[in-house]
Formats: sequence, C-alpha cells, structure tokens
Amino acid sequence: MYLGEDSASVPEITTMTDWLQRTHPGAPVNLFVVEAFSAGLLFQTAMSEAGPDPTQTGLAAAIRGVDSFDADGLITQTDPGNKVPPVCNLIAGVRDAKFIRIDPPTTGFECNGTFHPYSASS
Repeated sequence: MYLGEDSASVPEITTMTDWLQRTHPGAPVNLFVVEAFSAGLLFQTAMSEAGPDPTQTGLAAAIRGVDSFDADGLITQTDPGNKVPPVCNLIAGVRDAKFIRIDPPTTGFECNGTFHPYSASS
C-alpha cells in the first residue's frame, strides 16, 4: 500500500516518495525503495542514539538498543536490536486496477501470527 493508498494514515509514505523523486526522478516505488528507506530511518535512529561523536562500536551498540522499530509506520513493528523478525502482515488485493486492503481493512498490519524459523539440516 506504498503507492499512496495508505498515505493518509502513514505520513512517512509521502516523505519516502518525496525523497525518492528528489533523488531519482521518475523512479517507481517498490519494495526495494521501502526497505532501503526504512533501513535509512533505522540508521538515523541509531546515529541519534550514538551521540555527537559516533563510532562504529557506538553505532552497533545503539542499534542493539533499538527494540521497537516501525519506520514511523512504514513497515510492521520489529525488534532489530534483538534480531527478532516481525510476525505481522498485510493482505492486499487488486480491484479496478488498484491495490486495496483486505486484511486489516483500514490501517496497519495484522499481528496475530507466530514466527516459525526454518533451519535446514544437512
């Protein structure tokens, strides 16, 4: 829902698309853009926490201290500091050549699932 469908409830979508067009005019919004912009916001958060004279060690420690991150609503809630992946999702569909929300129907993400890590054995 990053093509503007959710921009009323998630203002960060507008910020992201504005910066994309400033830096790469005409570039399409896709999942790579969302992930990169979110990573930049996480980096910004950690740099702010690392203090006025950040070091690599201080930055790494600051990132480990981020236990709740959602890129201002752009992505689902996650815990990057503890390397805990999200369990939330959004189901979308297409109607009249436009993306629509199916579940949850209004805003946000469904977070009633469980993450089951997969480990391939040899």
